[in-house]
Amino acid sequence: MKLEVAKIILQCPDDWSCEIFFVLGCPEVIFKNGQKRIVHIFGSSGNLSRIIYADHSGYHRNPNEGPALIYYSDSGKIIGEEYYSNGWLHRDPLEGPAITNYFKNGNIKSEHYYVHGARVRPPN
Repeated sequence: MKLEVAKIILQCPDDWSCEIFFVLGCPEVIFKNGQKRIVHIFGSSGNLSRIIYADHSGYHRNPNEGPALIYYSDSGKIIGEEYYSNGWLHRDPLEGPAITNYFKNGNIKSEHYYVHGARVRPPN
């Protein structure tokens, strides 16, 4: 199978650079600032399907700023969130779950708690 990829480099404001990749016709936009990366992945419908925050260690975002992975439905609603710190699933259980999955109507489908990559029980 032949994979065709086109690459366009853009200059973004505030010392961030941007790269756009088209993989099988679907764009992926990567914003970079030093070791920090934010990736926007679009589905075949052209809608945003995922946002990923990462650095040199892997998935990473300060939990006070929000989840490191955000998943979207075709209609644009959030259907999943995952909190990572230095590549590990991690969130203080008292602040909420590390993984939350949602039904299409926005109600919570499931919640999972992790601290430094280890699954833990939810707080009382």
